[in-house]
Amino acid sequence: MKSLINSKFWAMLTVAMVLSVSSALADETDFLLSVRNVTHTATTIGFDLYLLDTDNTQTFEFAALQLGILLNSSIYGSGTLTVTYSNAGSGLDGDQQFVNVTDVVTSLAGYDGKTLIRLMPNSIPPVPPGAGSGTVISSAGYGTLLAHFTIESTVSFTANSRAGLEFCSGIAVSPLYPTILYSYINGDSTPLPVTPGVDAIVDGDPLLNATLPVVFNVTGGGTYCQGDDGLPVGLDGSELNTTYTLYRNSLEVSNLPGTGNPLSFGNQAAGIYTVIATNEAGDQQMNGTAELTAVINTVTAPSSTPTLCINTALTPITHTTTGATGIGTATGLPGGVTANWASNTITISGTPTASGTFTYSIPLTGGCGTVSATGTITVNALPSAAGPITGPAAFTPGTSGTTYSVSPITSATSYLWSYSGTGVTINGAGNSVTLDFSVSATPGTLSVFGRNSCGDGTASTLNLTAATKTLNLTSVLLEGLYNGSGTMREASNGFAPQYPGIADRIRVELHQDGNYSTIIFAASEVELSITGTATLPIPAAYSGNYYITIKHRNSIETTTSTPVSFAGVTVNQSFASRANVFGDNLKFSGDGYYLIYGADVNQDGIVDTGDMNDVDNGSAAILIGYNLPDANGDGLVDTSDMNMVDNNSAAIVYIRIPN
Repeated sequence: MKSLINSKFWAMLTVAMVLSVSSALADETDFLLSVRNVTHTATTIGFDLYLLDTDNTQTFEFAALQLGILLNSSIYGSGTLTVTYSNAGSGLDGDQQFVNVTDVVTSLAGYDGKTLIRLMPNSIPPVPPGAGSGTVISSAGYGTLLAHFTIESTVSFTANSRAGLEFCSGIAVSPLYPTILYSYINGDSTPLPVTPGVDAIVDGDPLLNATLPVVFNVTGGGTYCQGDDGLPVGLDGSELNTTYTLYRNSLEVSNLPGTGNPLSFGNQAAGIYTVIATNEAGDQQMNGTAELTAVINTVTAPSSTPTLCINTALTPITHTTTGATGIGTATGLPGGVTANWASNTITISGTPTASGTFTYSIPLTGGCGTVSATGTITVNALPSAAGPITGPAAFTPGTSGTTYSVSPITSATSYLWSYSGTGVTINGAGNSVTLDFSVSATPGTLSVFGRNSCGDGTASTLNLTAATKTLNLTSVLLEGLYNGSGTMREASNGFAPQYPGIADRIRVELHQDGNYSTIIFAASEVELSITGTATLPIPAAYSGNYYITIKHRNSIETTTSTPVSFAGVTVNQSFASRANVFGDNLKFSGDGYYLIYGADVNQDGIVDTGDMNDVDNGSAAILIGYNLPDANGDGLVDTSDMNMVDNNSAAIVYIRIPN
């Protein structure tokens, strides 16, 4: 038997050599060799082998067929294959039907994963049967059935695998086995080139032992904090050659290839997740679902939004929470009010010690999310203390409509004004009122405070007295400080002006008409401007006629030529000419102005040797500062002061006043 096989093998090689030589002589390709009607069971694959004449304009005469077919080794795993064929129904003439035994080669160098099926031709052409005696191949349908083949495995075929049958090329070399088709052409058995996929095809490659994916369990599920990355979803197992598709609420999310191990689809957002596995056999729903829920703390609106008075106990405000395990530090609560959490309830209570509109925020702790309880508490205060009352502190009896006011009092809804004196009528009720003073109005205290539903605020007061008159003096020019053009210098202390911005200070006296020696009123330290003006208040009680006397620290006392009327509220008096002064006692300046004589250093009413002595002594001592002997007010006692004393002494300057 072994000898027979070897002889066939070498015969096959000889045929191959003949083919190699004679293939150059053949150029016919008008045929189609095909595998058809592929069927299968758990351990067998059956198919029909057909030959079709694709050119019906000429006759295709079959001579012989050498068959080489490859298939996937993975379909039978550790089993073994046997290949048989049946000529039943074959369209070949009896003496051309297949007779040789098929050969299965499982190890092919350079072709891992492939198994080779070999079938030698019946004999080496041209005998039998010889040209003119071969089977004429049909050009209809699939052509002529050559034989039916059966591949059988000792084990069940690998589930969801495919045989992947394919013809070996007519020019294939070892370890493959070329498929060679012979046709009688011009009386010769001629080898025809066989090209897989062109004139040698396999129609059908069914799935073997189709098995839906194994059912595994969907894993994952639970709750997570809203805003986090979600939770993982997966399967507790998987198969190779299977695709696993994740669905969220019936919508596809992603898919993964099976690995033979558990799968993870990674973190997923909230939803209900299912998995469908897909292989060549179809789809399989995996067991169970993974339900993911995103949670976050919640808190209700406040039970109330109260308005209350300061220092009044607050009716507790509550918020109901879910998910939280406590609260953080509350912000925005009024002083005296606190927040506490217990049994999923925030309670806000206390007695507010501050007023205003308070928008509070209380953060929840524990659980999920950044959530705060918020609300508003309005605390009404007592009216603020009234501010200063604006308006004249001195009134003129017999006048009406004098306005007094305070700035609006915070939190006040009404204003209460009162006056402690008599003869005064208050008009109005807001933060601004007017007062009518009768001719008999008496001094008193004007008071106002604010009031609201929470009580009264602190009052503000203003003491009112009868108004004063205003005395305006002009052209009061001192010889010692005169600077020309009707202006004076600022008296110096030797280093800077003694009274910056003014010439000096004077004393103003009102003397009784008819009795000059009686001083009715006197005002000291009256500021005298560098232009010779001075303004001072005079009590309104003085409404008669009075001499106005000007006194200065080292000048001659000077009084008005006649008594001046103080009947009005404003009295204006000028010292611009000698006619305005008693005894014409003014010195001409030389530039059109008149001056009050200076150099009465010792204030004895005359400029004489007594003044000279004071100036002489001061000069000898180099007296610097704001001193009486400094007649010209330059801050230094020197010869210039002595000159003024000498001149006025020579002119016999002295005070001139009524008897």
